[in-house]
Amino acid sequence: MKHYRLSLASALPILGILMFAACGGGGNGEPEWYYHFVCNGDPDCLATNFASAPIGTSDQGPGNAGYTGCQSLIQFGNRFWGTAAQQWCDNLASIGPGGGGAAPAISGFTPMSGAPGTSVTVTGSNFPTNIADITVTVSGVTAPVTSASSTQLVITVPSMGNATGPISVVTPSGNATSSASFTVIVPNPLGTSAIRKIAPGYTHTCALLADDTVKCWGSNDFGQLGDGTTSPSSSAVSVAGVTNPVDIAVGTSFSCAIFGASSGASSGSVKCWGLGTSGQLGDNTNASSATPVSVSSVSTASQISARAHHVCALLTSGQVVCWGEGTSGQLGNNSTSNSPIPVAVVGTGPDNYAVVNAQGQPASTKAFQVTAGDAHTCARVSTSNGSAGLGVKCWGSTNHGELGDGSAFCQVNTICDPKNPNPVPQYVSGLTSASQIAAGARHTCVALTSGGARCWGQGDMGQLGNGSNVHSSTPVLVSGISGATAASAGSEFSCVSSTGALKCWGRNNNGQLGNGATSNSSTPVTTTAVAAGNYDPMTLMGGNQETCMKLADNTAFCFP
Repeated sequence: MKHYRLSLASALPILGILMFAACGGGGNGEPEWYYHFVCNGDPDCLATNFASAPIGTSDQGPGNAGYTGCQSLIQFGNRFWGTAAQQWCDNLASIGPGGGGAAPAISGFTPMSGAPGTSVTVTGSNFPTNIADITVTVSGVTAPVTSASSTQLVITVPSMGNATGPISVVTPSGNATSSASFTVIVPNPLGTSAIRKIAPGYTHTCALLADDTVKCWGSNDFGQLGDGTTSPSSSAVSVAGVTNPVDIAVGTSFSCAIFGASSGASSGSVKCWGLGTSGQLGDNTNASSATPVSVSSVSTASQISARAHHVCALLTSGQVVCWGEGTSGQLGNNSTSNSPIPVAVVGTGPDNYAVVNAQGQPASTKAFQVTAGDAHTCARVSTSNGSAGLGVKCWGSTNHGELGDGSAFCQVNTICDPKNPNPVPQYVSGLTSASQIAAGARHTCVALTSGGARCWGQGDMGQLGNGSNVHSSTPVLVSGISGATAASAGSEFSCVSSTGALKCWGRNNNGQLGNGATSNSSTPVTTTAVAAGNYDPMTLMGGNQETCMKLADNTAFCFP
């Protein structure tokens, strides 16, 4: 319901006056303009039109005067009616199916495939000539309409990932969907270059190439491509002055990588580039840089992870260090302050089960993998002295159950005060068989040694995979997964490699699940974007809305 400056009772006669005053007949050979409305159950619309009719048409007269009168009525409706009500102006004397003139129809389109930016001509009938009355989607993604006639629309393929799906046209008169599919083909910025790893972010991506170089592409507002400029690039550009990369991670508008002393090294120092306002470049400043800068006091990093505005690195000793934004405790150093230099995560390092803290936890546990979410971080850790990393600890934000320790959180569709973050690592409840871990924006998933998978944290988009759309502060079993060897997580979706096939669940508004649809799924669906066995599961990496990997031929592939 909208808030009014005058009552509905006083608005009703005003609408009557407007409609009466605007009505007129044809003349001078100019087209007649008609005002149409459909209330669609909106109570304010029903209360302020003639005889509480749910649908109606008013002749506004010819030419500019008729069009102006029609627009005046639309302005009235926009002010007093709810969003469910539809209004429009056209040259048709009656309302057709769905609330407009005759419903549109699509007879075809050309070309049948193309990259984002490609111009596509859609042919058919009964298209509105006013572009504002038309919404066109390609595989569910809205495409700009550049011209319109009653029999032809010209659209531009929007910025999106690889996809195959129909073209749909939505108008006030009704909707139409093509019987044929349009294939969006995004050129691979790396071409046929062999890679070792690829890391997608929010608006840019970086890859480690087999020739020991690093290349990035995408947005570059803060120098996150590392080529010394702030110019965006759709083709891969070389990061300046680096070689022998070991691992790479991408956050929001910044990038970090580990660099070894020689080719084939398994550990080394860290350099970062791009946005630095939260200290995420780790060089003891809050400055941004378009070329790589050295992270302070790190020389034995073996794995690195970043998301949003913080970074964490695993050292060969089993200790985890983090830097950047820390306001939610995501740095794990018992503080909620940012840090422009690496700080040690409490209780990580060489195993020390002989000494326990006040909570009965060992003084130190060796970490085997670290993964960063937007405002939380998790690590696979040992479960006993000298054991493999089968347990999990998390720290940081607790609002959606991100720590997995059963602590209080805010459930979906409830109003509650923000929960205090926990800047000290906590054991995830009941996990003693984690083989691989991946954090999304506000949730985390693990592949288990049994071949199953579990997730916890935010679940409103189905990203926990257990058939529900609620959050959970303890791990829940992902439905129907067996043979899981690796997990990845995007902002609000998750994937695992299950007996060679890639299965994903969660948000799918832009085709994140890779199954040719755009409907969310709270249980795993089989991804058709990549064939089973045609990729390296251990290179799976989720960005904001895409998943990237190394294919069997060593080239890079991302979807959607």
